[in-house]
Amino acid sequence: MGLFDRFKKSSQTAAQSETQTYTDPKAVYLPMNGKVIDLKEVGDGVFSEGMLGQGAAVEPSDGKVYAPFDGEVTMVYDTKHALGLMSKGGVELLIHIGLDTVNLEGKCFNIKVKDGQKIKKAIF
Repeated sequence: MGLFDRFKKSSQTAAQSETQTYTDPKAVYLPMNGKVIDLKEVGDGVFSEGMLGQGAAVEPSDGKVYAPFDGEVTMVYDTKHALGLMSKGGVELLIHIGLDTVNLEGKCFNIKVKDGQKIKKAIF
């Protein structure tokens, strides 16, 4: 099973999330609202050709990114356009926001986490 197959929708309400335990240590939930698309459809060869590994892309419907699992922030890029995460189950994940966003030099991004910070899967 690939990473793309493990993406799950966060459809529970906050009340449901308090009583539900997430037992699949390899599960990766959607980090944002939007339409999931295959990486092959992304207009950047670094992603569409799998140079950074398996994954999926999301055409976001709003401007927020959420924790896709319980784990830790391993890296916040200086340009704030990408985050490295590690789940408690050992899944390494790169969340890259946009195409050519490194050129924004951190403008337009409001990062609320830092390297080494523990994260909890968000329900949205």
